[in-house]
Amino acid sequence: MVADDLGLAMAPMWRTAGRIVSKNPSDAVIATMCRVAKVLNARVQGDDGEYYDA
Repeated sequence: MVADDLGLAMAPMWRTAGRIVSKNPSDAVIATMCRVAKVLNARVQGDDGEYYDA
């Protein structure tokens, strides 16, 4: 999935404290993160505590 998504592959991400973090992700990256989160039964949360729907 990541290898097929050039926008996500180019987004700076890192793992810290059991979380995947991205700095200033585009809307396309957030959408892909939501799809991945759904598969992992996880959630995508913004800096202000808001959650993004898959």
